Amino acid sequence: MKDLVFVSVAFGPLYIAQQDRLKESILAIYPDAHLHFHRDKLPMNSRPFLDSLYGFKVHAIQQAINAGFKKILWLDPAMILVREIGNIFENGEVIAVRDETALHKVISKSYLNSTGIDRHDLKDWDWHLVGGSLYYFDFSHEKAVTIFNAWKNDEERGYFGSQQQEASEQLQGHRADETCMAMNMYQCGVRPVAPDAIGYCIENNPIFRKLHFK
Repeated sequence: MKDLVFVSVAFGPLYIAQQDRLKESILAIYPDAHLHFHRDKLPMNSRPFLDSLYGFKVHAIQQAINAGFKKILWLDPAMILVREIGNIFENGEVIAVRDETALHKVISKSYLNSTGIDRHDLKDWDWHLVGGSLYYFDFSHEKAVTIFNAWKNDEERGYFGSQQQEASEQLQGHRADETCMAMNMYQCGVRPVAPDAIGYCIENNPIFRKLHFK
């Protein structure tokens, strides 16, 4: 674990409390873990949240890259590490968990047009959304660099969407970073993984859990 960094961003008392819980769960298993946690402060170069929905994820990961890390695990503050990660990411270039939502249902017209792909093709290819609570990158692989740079470019061009666009129904259900991540992964030949492949929020013997405070 010495070459892996855990990255997370939290704002406000509720989410910071969740992030504290995440931190405690990581350090209980890996006392010397590298943590790049942002608390009540946007990562460098991030736009305000309402101007770029979840765009801070890109910039938090970029800061970890700038710090020299090659293996980066983004976790939502509501995540909890339950047990040792082991070698589940050993052969992964980019890992995100498959969502059962079909990608063609949650992608805006403007973003789809930028890709040159037809909505019917997405349906025929059975491409799916990914969940945004866990992203893993191993930047020693060229494909990880390619996917991240394309994802970052999408954020910079405004394709994560804004609150104003969402409120005015310009996004057609587009799911911000998740839609863009899914598209870039598939276009690079990397498919999202099933939850049980990495012990993500599964009933029996999970590695990761997600628990929002009620």
